[in-house]
Amino acid sequence: MTLKRKSSLVALAAAGALATGGLQVAAASHAHAATASPVTPIWSTQLQWDNNGTAWSEASFAALKADGLNSAEINMPWGTIEPSAGTFSFTELDTELANASAAGIQLIPIFWQSGWGGSPASWITDFEVSDTGATGSAPAWWNTTEQSEYFTYVTDTIQHIAGEAGYGGSILNYGFLDAQWDLNGTPGGWASADITEFQNTYLPATYGTIATFNSDFSTTYTSFSQVPAADPGQALAGVYQAFRAWSVQTTYNQLTADVRNITASTPLYYYYGGHLGNAPSYANNPDVFFKLAKQYNVAIVDDAAQSPGLTLTFGSLARAYGVKVAQEWTAPSDSTQLGAQAVQWLSNYAMGLPDGAGEDFFIHDSTQKDTVGFPIYLKWVSTLQGMSGSYPQQPAAVYMDLSQGYGNTSGGSVAGVEDALTAMWENYQSGFAVVTSQEVNNGAVSLSQFKAVYPLNGVDANLTAYQNGGGTVLTQAGQMASYAPAYAQLANASVLQVVPTVASSNTSAALTLANITSGTAYDNQIAIVPSGLNLNSGTYHLVDAATGNAVPQTVQSDGTICATAGIAAASLAEWNVVAGAAPSGTASATCPTSTTGATTVTATPGSTSGGLSFLGIGQTNQGADGNLTQITQSGTPAVETWTTSQSGSGGANVYLQLDPFSAVATASTVNLQVTYWASSGQGFMAQYDTATNAYQNGPSVTSPGTGTWATATVQLTGAHFDGAQNMGADLRLAVTTPSQTLIVSKVTMSTVSSSGSATLSASPASLSFGSEVVGSTTAAQSVTVSNTGGAAATISSVSVSGPFAQTNNCGTSLAAGASCTASVTFTPTATGSASGTLTVASNATNASLSAALSGTGTSTSTTNLALNAPITASSHTQNYVPANADDGNTGTYWESTDGVWPSTLTVNLGATHSLSSVVVDLPPLSVWQTRTQTFSILGSTNNSTWTTLVASATYTFNPSTGNTVTIKLSSGTSEQYVELSFTANSVQNGAQVSELGIY
Repeated sequence: MTLKRKSSLVALAAAGALATGGLQVAAASHAHAATASPVTPIWSTQLQWDNNGTAWSEASFAALKADGLNSAEINMPWGTIEPSAGTFSFTELDTELANASAAGIQLIPIFWQSGWGGSPASWITDFEVSDTGATGSAPAWWNTTEQSEYFTYVTDTIQHIAGEAGYGGSILNYGFLDAQWDLNGTPGGWASADITEFQNTYLPATYGTIATFNSDFSTTYTSFSQVPAADPGQALAGVYQAFRAWSVQTTYNQLTADVRNITASTPLYYYYGGHLGNAPSYANNPDVFFKLAKQYNVAIVDDAAQSPGLTLTFGSLARAYGVKVAQEWTAPSDSTQLGAQAVQWLSNYAMGLPDGAGEDFFIHDSTQKDTVGFPIYLKWVSTLQGMSGSYPQQPAAVYMDLSQGYGNTSGGSVAGVEDALTAMWENYQSGFAVVTSQEVNNGAVSLSQFKAVYPLNGVDANLTAYQNGGGTVLTQAGQMASYAPAYAQLANASVLQVVPTVASSNTSAALTLANITSGTAYDNQIAIVPSGLNLNSGTYHLVDAATGNAVPQTVQSDGTICATAGIAAASLAEWNVVAGAAPSGTASATCPTSTTGATTVTATPGSTSGGLSFLGIGQTNQGADGNLTQITQSGTPAVETWTTSQSGSGGANVYLQLDPFSAVATASTVNLQVTYWASSGQGFMAQYDTATNAYQNGPSVTSPGTGTWATATVQLTGAHFDGAQNMGADLRLAVTTPSQTLIVSKVTMSTVSSSGSATLSASPASLSFGSEVVGSTTAAQSVTVSNTGGAAATISSVSVSGPFAQTNNCGTSLAAGASCTASVTFTPTATGSASGTLTVASNATNASLSAALSGTGTSTSTTNLALNAPITASSHTQNYVPANADDGNTGTYWESTDGVWPSTLTVNLGATHSLSSVVVDLPPLSVWQTRTQTFSILGSTNNSTWTTLVASATYTFNPSTGNTVTIKLSSGTSEQYVELSFTANSVQNGAQVSELGIY
């Protein structure tokens, strides 16, 4: 069927209509909230557009149905569907939908604006540009004509097929420019149309006047047209980055709203492209998609779900936002790892429960990836379909600062957070949550619900506020065990992983056991801890789900169940944890040796119980570093490295992994002892994890060339093993001569005795005081100084530099194991950033202990202290959450539950500040008719005792004057928490605020 375009559903007369009016009108009218309907889990595979030029047949779909699948995704080529602007050809698509329907399969089109064959259409002429001027293959984002063309292609196609029997929903992609992908290694977004939108729409909507912008950034521009689209690393790069993040949200919002106008409840999906570390400094921001998915009843496809770090994050986000998540496997480039990674992908599925939306195999196309991975998927899909329950949740979280993607150039780097999270979980399998900074800012989760939080990439304002409120911020991954007990203890975590699903009754659990290696069998001990699974108190035992028989096991006095698991490489098994004692006659199994707190750990070939293990024994994938072969050398078991000729590239080194809960893993100074075969000309360098270098070059060992066993002892300083920067590896013995093997029989790592010496530590290691008016003083923040050594420390002085002051109770001596507190305040003497240092001088091994101090001095009227601060409300309706009221966008707003008075909106400024005024905005649109709201303003320094700052009064919000109200505060007002308490609204039976500004 070929037809001319119908009237476009996307009336984009100007970019501003999409960027501001479209979003705000939708918000004002509540018009586009999707009809609630469950998303049917997709047990799916992705297909190319057609079968080599022919529509996919009914028989093709019937084969998928027979395999146990219920749907297929099809990659849509824009230029084929719309070969010329305004002319559509649906013949082949209609045929495929009919064939899928006849076979009992639902077909899900994947819409690409760019990034797939046939997209964009050939008649698109204006393309994206990188910050370096390179032209890409994606249409310019804010070219109004071409953006409207893509929207029309999507909406007209969906309008045509929405009623067809084989239609199973759509996957809405925008393409390279949604910042899920790189543009030839550099981000897009600098086309002339993008910069025009930035200067003409975004900046005025965000800052109001150029005077406000100049005040915020200490610039002297006379118009927004002079503000540059700054490149990464330039002074205003954060401003342009914030625009690009806004662009993603704005575009997806409008695209999804337009599709929901056609079909309110048909399943829709967003793809999240790649990994958290893909283009981390611009807009690979998962919360953008989760927030919109919540608003429009959309499921998200995690398309690199073989990564535990990413999938743990998405599972936690799904539970926080109430959004369904499907998972897809992205095959590795190393073909020898296909089976192992397919197994890991499938075993990760339970991490997303109870919000699982199914699985998607990418792509069913008869390539090697397909012939290896697809049978594994089909064999396990019925097990996945039968899963019910939840991934266990403990009252502790791992925290990621993702603010770089929203324009905070000083935010924590996310380049390695996913890998660090993967390594932490693989070594310590526990049901801790994963929380992002934006998740907190959006009000999807509150850090106060957690007993402890471990920061992966720095301490930001959210964590500082959490800590100031009494929360515990951990400094080492190993501390997590005190707050979130592991549910599984493994003899070799680099070989096996365990992912549980806990029944809603908390009386049973299903365990997926996955061997995630390509060539190493796991035939060793495993311990399951019912308390780590959040099971009710009682007695439990293990049953093999495949046979229904109890596995050989021993139940310890604390309830831990110990068994032996035999899992072949790249394979899956399922055990069940069920109530009751193990049947009589069940053979026993010992529990894995615990090395928790051990001050010495040892690795020997063939043993995994010493707290230190060799990685890569038996791996044979050509070209990979770290391959080891187990041998016997002069009667002694040993491992030997591959050579240059075996690896096909550089020499293979020796990699070792520490038990993260041993004392060695948390020690900064460690003795390393290596027993090796003293071959002539062969030696090694000890390379290890430090705070700033994943493989810090350490001491070198030169072989004496005696051809006998030799033992070398060296010391590693400044170690950071618990940082897990290197995935599973904590230590590398880098060979001196890659062309010959290095043979090692034993490696021992020990903490350096602290007997007779003092060592001081500071927690936290830095304090951030936020913004404070020049001449005023913040509330005090504390640093705890602890003596972790074996002798008393003599303290000679405690001092601060910069505009900071301190008091302390440390005295002149601090006993071993004792701690003291230094309380610090910030009094800025000038506007702008300020820094300083708290220094403790002593006779400890670290004679000068320091903690970094920072803050920003402001004038009384230019800084909105509430912007993006933690904000809560007594209630909210639909998707009009509290975070909308301080996100810097007047097009979004908070609204309380209808008829519930009083309704409160409370913001935490992070520290006590001198305050001069409060500004309350509603969306500045004519559709928001003039209304009055009655409210009072309260303040508190502790979120407990409140005083009335401004008595209840009635204020008029008139769109002709910007729908804004400014309220002056009495001189001397100084608070950390500010609350608006509403009692009336003359138009809406609920309180409404689009932006709350506090100055």
